[in-house]
Amino acid sequence: MKVFSVAGYHHTGKTTTTVAIIKELKKRGYVVQSIKDIHAENYQIDKEGSNSWQHWEASNERVIARSFNGTNLIWHERLSLNQMLDHLQADYVVVEGMKTAFLPRIICAESEDQLEELVDGKVFAISGKWANKHSKYKNLPVL
Repeated sequence: MKVFSVAGYHHTGKTTTTVAIIKELKKRGYVVQSIKDIHAENYQIDKEGSNSWQHWEASNERVIARSFNGTNLIWHERLSLNQMLDHLQADYVVVEGMKTAFLPRIICAESEDQLEELVDGKVFAISGKWANKHSKYKNLPVL
């Protein structure tokens, strides 16, 4: 399984880039799964007081919530990257976010200042809003 991230600041094109990469890899016949790192402090998939929340309070264990449109396995803890990867089976896993994780990554940026701050030895390409107006950045390909 190959794992890399698409990272950068808010509103720089991370989701657009991630979705385009997933679609292209799928078109090439690969099994692709993803992890979306969410930085909203108050975000939670399960709401306090909901029925599934009550299941968790009673058991203090994982809860599966199933509806007509999907199934969610809910942990009430923050999993590490490796713990999340243990639950996936794919040719590629594209992680959106986690700019400090020790992963090869594509950086999405709005400005050269952001690139100067975020580009390090783990970056293998540049994308996002900055890439819409530029074709190269140092020795890195621009997508």
